[in-house]
Amino acid sequence: VSEATTNATLELSAHRPRAPEAGEPADFDVTFVSPDGREIDAERTSLTDTGRVDLGAQRPPAQADETYASHGSQQTFTYALDDPAAGEWSVRITPSNTMNFEYEIARNEGN
Repeated sequence: VSEATTNATLELSAHRPRAPEAGEPADFDVTFVSPDGREIDAERTSLTDTGRVDLGAQRPPAQADETYASHGSQQTFTYALDDPAAGEWSVRITPSNTMNFEYEIARNEGN
């Protein structure tokens, strides 16, 4: 993180190949570690659900009563770090109820 960084966000995306109601929802325990070693428990600032349907696809037997064929869903968890100190930060991520996830880190810099 540079001196010009005003805030940083971490987005974690968990993919669910099945319908969301088919199991426990994904979740993450996130801890930021500052350049001086201080641990900061991150609080989620937003949660976004996305999915995909295909009007021409054959539905799995479990979806026989549904109108559209669902092709899974994705949840995106966003965590924010306001006014981070300059230096090298790290993050500890412990996932729950997901086998894989993607991450994106964005740093916003003021002028």
